[in-house]
Amino acid sequence: MKAFSSVNDEIRVALISSEVRGINGSCHIISAEDIDKKVRDLIPIEDLRTAGAFFTGDTLADKAIGNFPKQIQANSVCFDPACGVGNLLISASKCLPVFPSLDETIELWNQCLIGFDLHQEFVECTKLRLIHEAISRGAKKANKSLDQLEVLFDNIEKKDALNNLQVVARATHLLLNPPFSLKIPNRPPSWGSGKVNMAAVFLEEMVRNASCGTSVSAILPDVLRSGSRYSKWRKVISSSLDFSFEISGKFDQRTDIDVINVYGSVGKPCAEPRNCWLNTVNGDSVGNHFKASVGPLVAYRDKEEGQESPYIYPGMLDKWSESYIENSWRKTRSKLTLPPFVAVNRTSGPRDNFRAAATIIKGTKPVAVENHLIILSPKKGGLASCRKLLRILKSSETNSFLNERIRCRHLTVDSVKNIPWEE
Repeated sequence: MKAFSSVNDEIRVALISSEVRGINGSCHIISAEDIDKKVRDLIPIEDLRTAGAFFTGDTLADKAIGNFPKQIQANSVCFDPACGVGNLLISASKCLPVFPSLDETIELWNQCLIGFDLHQEFVECTKLRLIHEAISRGAKKANKSLDQLEVLFDNIEKKDALNNLQVVARATHLLLNPPFSLKIPNRPPSWGSGKVNMAAVFLEEMVRNASCGTSVSAILPDVLRSGSRYSKWRKVISSSLDFSFEISGKFDQRTDIDVINVYGSVGKPCAEPRNCWLNTVNGDSVGNHFKASVGPLVAYRDKEEGQESPYIYPGMLDKWSESYIENSWRKTRSKLTLPPFVAVNRTSGPRDNFRAAATIIKGTKPVAVENHLIILSPKKGGLASCRKLLRILKSSETNSFLNERIRCRHLTVDSVKNIPWEE
C-alpha cells in the first residue's frame, strides 16, 4: 500500500495551504468517494481484494453511525478494529463537540476514537482526515505543526485488532466495516473450517470480547446473513447479540457486493433467533412440493469416466423453456437425476431480471447435472407440477422474495425451498 502515501501527501499540502478555510473550508480529496477512487487508481484491484481494502462511503458510514442503539456522546469510546482511511471514525466524530482550540478538540476526540489498521498509510490518512474534520467544523490551529497534531491521535494505530482484543472491553461503541476477504484465520472458529469470510471472524471476536451493553453497528456482506455456510456463525452471533439488521444494497458503485448493517447490543441473545436473519414463509412453499439439491457434477474436478449420460450445465439451457437433452453427453460416475425436473441457475444477484431463472428438463434417461444448477424434482404431479413451478419462479413475487431473502451471488437450496407456493 506504499503507493497510497501520495494521497496522504496531497492531504497534507491541502491542510497546510489555504484550501482549508475555517468552518466553511473544504478539501477536494478528503471525501471517502474521492479517496476510494484514488486508491483504485494507485493500487491493483487484486491487492485491494487480498487486503479487503474497500472503504465505506460517506452515506453508508453515516447510516451505520445513526443506527447505534445508544447515541455517541463526549464520554463514549468508539472502536473501529479495521478503520481503513477512517470513514466510520469521521462519521462518529460528527457526534462529538468541537472546541475553539484544535489541540483541545483532538485531545477529546483521541479519548473517544480508537482505530486499528494493518497499513500505516491508512492510519496516517485517518489522522489527517480527522484533523481536517475538526478544522472544517471551526477548531482553530494553534502553534503545533501538522506532524505534532498527528501524534496527538495516539489511539489511531497500526495494529492487528484480532491480536489486540483487550481494547474491545473499553469500547462503548463498536463500529465495523471489516475485510470481506476469504482467509484461513489464525485461530480456527468453532463454526467453520478452511478459508472463511473475515468479516464473520471480526464480528464474532468483537462481540465475544465486548462488555455487556456495548452498542454495535457493523457493515457486513450479505452472504453472512443468507449463505448456508454461515448458519452456525449466525447462531453464535444470535446467542450473544440482541440485534436488528437493515439491507443496505450494493456496497458502492464499483463493488458488486450487497451488504447489510447489523446493529444491536452485546450481552443478550437475539429476541427472535429464528427470524432475525432471514424472512421465513409461514404458509406453503416450494420445498413442500419439490425435492431440492445442488447438481452433483463438478466439471473441472470429476473425471470423464463411467457411464455416458445426458449432461446439463447453465450455459446450454434456454431459460423458461422445456428441453429434451439430446446433444450434450458426458461420461461420469456422479449421481444422475431422472426427468422431469426443474433446473435453476445458482448464479443469481439482486440486479438480475430474474432471480431464479429456470428450465424444465424432460425425457426418459437420467441426466448428469453440473453443480452450478439447483435440481428441483417434483414429489408428485410430474410435468404438470414442473410447469406450475416455472410460472412461480418467473413471477415478480418470487423476485421480491429472493431479493429480501438472499442478496449474494449464489442461490442456496434453502432459499429456493422457501419460495412461497401459490395454488
